[in-house]
Amino acid sequence: MIRLALSYAALLLALQLPTGCAKADYVDLQGTVTDTEDAKPEARSCDLRFPAHGLCASLVWKKAPAKNVDSPFTLSFWKEANGPASANVKIDDALAVELWMDSMGHGSAPVEIAENTKTSNYDITRVMFIMAGDWSVRVTIGSGAEKERAALYLLVP
Repeated sequence: MIRLALSYAALLLALQLPTGCAKADYVDLQGTVTDTEDAKPEARSCDLRFPAHGLCASLVWKKAPAKNVDSPFTLSFWKEANGPASANVKIDDALAVELWMDSMGHGSAPVEIAENTKTSNYDITRVMFIMAGDWSVRVTIGSGAEKERAALYLLVP
């Protein structure tokens, strides 16, 4: 009887494992590094979507992500309804950026966020991926009930 129960439990586990995990939609980093001063707003994509706030954000790498080196990027927000060519939007609420490695269950050292008041972009520095592998860049805007998070998944070589 115990053997039958164990066989049944093993069968249930085997049926759930292949469907229990979803593969992240990783970003292809080739060709994504650019000088942000030359970046054309109409060419940006909605890398991060914040539907409750009606915002999109694009992430432009100043230096390609790599392990154990600073991989800074620029973050810009705009009203999704107005399209990517619209003016940047300043985030009045709290803004947080976190590097997280889901497969290992840990993050990295905190990044630094500096607002560029001239362009309403946010310069993100001290972006240190401490090891190669699958990472997410988690961006959170707002606080309390207004808090909303979006993530960009990437493979760091």
